[in-house]
Amino acid sequence: MKKLGFFGKLLFWINSLVVFVLFFSFFLPYIPPSQSPTLSILSLAVSPLLWLNFFFLVYWLLRRKRAFLLSGTALVLAYFIFNPFYKFSSKDDPDTESNSIQLLSYNVRLFNLYEANSSTGKASTSFSEIIKTQDADIVCLQEYIAGNSVDFSAFPYRYIHFKGKSKLGHAIYSKHKIINQGAFDFDGTLNNVLFADVVVKKDTLRVYNFHLQSIGIKPSMATLQGEEQDKVRKRLSKAFVLQEQQAKELMAHSEKAPYPTVLMGDLNNTPFSYVFKKLSGNMQDAFLERGTGLGTTFVFDFYPLRIDYIFASNQFNVLDFEIIETTFSDHKPIMAGLQFKNKE
Repeated sequence: MKKLGFFGKLLFWINSLVVFVLFFSFFLPYIPPSQSPTLSILSLAVSPLLWLNFFFLVYWLLRRKRAFLLSGTALVLAYFIFNPFYKFSSKDDPDTESNSIQLLSYNVRLFNLYEANSSTGKASTSFSEIIKTQDADIVCLQEYIAGNSVDFSAFPYRYIHFKGKSKLGHAIYSKHKIINQGAFDFDGTLNNVLFADVVVKKDTLRVYNFHLQSIGIKPSMATLQGEEQDKVRKRLSKAFVLQEQQAKELMAHSEKAPYPTVLMGDLNNTPFSYVFKKLSGNMQDAFLERGTGLGTTFVFDFYPLRIDYIFASNQFNVLDFEIIETTFSDHKPIMAGLQFKNKE
């Protein structure tokens, strides 16, 4: 510390504060938002905290100061506590010849119905190209709207559900036969969950299409700064408490499923949150199994976030995972290849 100088000491104390807050965030996935609504908001700050610690790590290394151990230790711990926040490509190549299936999930934002200088026609054409190119077996759509002109002719089986008289719905499209379907709506919100039992050759899986409570904020720092901070805090806190309850309902329903399950959709929260830990508990996160990079599915201003997921039960092998960069929505489509494990 004596050799750092005034500016170096100032940076060290700022570094220490950033590390302390990151250490504190390690407990967030274990604290239900209903117990501490305001504290749960800190989960949104974990990604910036990781980047700040990386910056300090590089800075101290370049200056050849042992202070690099502060952020270095924090990042190593974060890697193991939060799971990898950056994924390198998988080296092994699983057998894909047997019973496998390709899944696609996408929040289509009502096909840009209410977006300025956009049209549902262009969005529908764009998505028609996406599903034609990607050749998915099952497609789950959030924020779906009727009256679109997407070419779904390749999917003879479908389940579409709207809550009440709302125009906002969700949809499941499948190339394989759907033998059972249903939905359950969450109280006090437009959000809900669809499920469908799909037969693939000799096997059956249950697919859940979920969309948890939105935080109700436009993806812009300017928008946040223009609102009263207390209102923003209350809105975020309320959203996270609702997400907690919705996640519990979804897991309670899926745990009773008679078939291997897949959860696909928009969590509206990060991998550092309580609801992520709740849903991913005994499931495989397809990105962590087969993804690469940061896993960005949504951009807040210029800041990357992962809020869209595909979770698979342990009766599957995860073959591959891809984030499709082509998008007309504020979300990116995600795809995963799954394979039924051999029954022995």
